[in-house]
Amino acid sequence: MSKRSLGLDAIRLTACVMVVAFHASVTASMPKYFGQQVYGWVFEVESIRMPLFFVLSGYLMSTLYLNKTVGSAVATDFLLKRLKKIYPLYWAMLGIMSVATLLAIGFLPFDEMGILVKTILLMPQDPRVVGGTGAPIVYPAWVLQYEMVAYILIALSLWRRVFFGVFLLFWPLVHIFLAGSDLWLLSFLGSQWFVIFWFGVVLGQVMPESGVHRGLAFLWAIGLFGVALSARLSGYISESAEELIFGLAFCGLIVAVRSWAYRNVKHGIGQLVRTGSDASYAIFLIHIGVVSAVCRIIRGLGFSGAMGHMASVVLCLGISFVIGVWVNRHVEPRIARLLSARTAVGVRVSPARSWTARLWQSGRTQSVTDDRSPSL
Repeated sequence: MSKRSLGLDAIRLTACVMVVAFHASVTASMPKYFGQQVYGWVFEVESIRMPLFFVLSGYLMSTLYLNKTVGSAVATDFLLKRLKKIYPLYWAMLGIMSVATLLAIGFLPFDEMGILVKTILLMPQDPRVVGGTGAPIVYPAWVLQYEMVAYILIALSLWRRVFFGVFLLFWPLVHIFLAGSDLWLLSFLGSQWFVIFWFGVVLGQVMPESGVHRGLAFLWAIGLFGVALSARLSGYISESAEELIFGLAFCGLIVAVRSWAYRNVKHGIGQLVRTGSDASYAIFLIHIGVVSAVCRIIRGLGFSGAMGHMASVVLCLGISFVIGVWVNRHVEPRIARLLSARTAVGVRVSPARSWTARLWQSGRTQSVTDDRSPSL
């Protein structure tokens, strides 16, 4: 994919908006704020938002990275780029939310040093042990735990093509044999999220840009959406099976919209989509600090019931978008420059390690504001 796709950027932004709206709605629906609302189901899209994210992530990784030359240097380069993108902003948000948690309740939910280390490094954690989503403090970061493992799978595929072939051919078997395992780490690897990610990877490899007519792709998506929704209402399938069907439906949606070009829309609309897509990861992290604050403010202003609930959701979306865009434009580039400057110092001091420095430095070849990273 040599050119940016309006359709894929719009999907990426939509996934981010659904995440923010979902968390804002759930928080606003708490009894201490505005309680449950009859229209609350509009925002509660658990079975839709995450399949959309994971299938898009797999597709973008497949088309942006897996068509390149393989080798250890390429794999290392890929991992360094991803780590530079994910960790600094996550650590900043983890620090801010940790301070806020200490001020609010007086302690942090780290009963063991191992939990703290895993939280910092975004290592997989069992929700039954740490509670909540499995990601203490920054609760949406459970998604990043899956993403980090997905990055390892992609890096191994870039390192050795034989591993890529095994991944393409046999990963669904991992889901079949490991999903629901009594050992939590095995059940983590057998999760439906990795299968949906695999859907996106396969789509990017086996279906060329013009392989399917747009109309047929829309019918593909609509048909599978209908199947998933009907099965959900009837209760015939499990939640994970429903999410797998939604993942397949979103494959059709990606095929349908990936050829949409920026030149075919008004500049203002295109700029909004591109800006939001570029800032989606910052928005994803920052909104958790915005949601509770906004609900408190709206409640304090005297709003109640449906009006307070809707105002909270809308305001959370607007504020998260504005702050996220600012962070993407002003904070992330400075982080990138700081990391590159430290790398430059390392090159002068330790020439023997210059090959790693060059790989780290190569992460600058793609600007922060033009990063079509699969991460939110």
